[in-house]
Amino acid sequence: MFIAYTERYARIMAQLPFEARRPASGYRLDDVPPAERTAVLSAFREYFNLCSEEWWLQQSQRIDKTTWEVWKLGMKEVARFPTFVEAWHELSEEYVSFGLFHVFMNGMALTDVDAHVRTDLKQGRQSRTVTLKG
Repeated sequence: MFIAYTERYARIMAQLPFEARRPASGYRLDDVPPAERTAVLSAFREYFNLCSEEWWLQQSQRIDKTTWEVWKLGMKEVARFPTFVEAWHELSEEYVSFGLFHVFMNGMALTDVDAHVRTDLKQGRQSRTVTLKG
């Protein structure tokens, strides 16, 4: 299973432009042509789906703790990509029904960013103004 998920991860990351995978590169979705923006968001959707599966495997105790720690560390590294927060902000509504996974990924989106977070308790959502470091 570990190898299959690693291969999926590698395939997904290969879909992202090099600069989109380099922390502090200055690459921003708003600055690229629409076709490239769509391709990057599609790759991140695949990545978020992969993360949700990995998170579910951990929650249902179908993987060992060591595997989860490796995957979680990888998620923290991807959260440093300049487009991660932008993509999560745009696509996160698709994962609201996944409850605790959505909360987990919101936490990842706050890794390595300065953010002012305001929780809207009535809607159970977070709205934030994000300033990327770097």
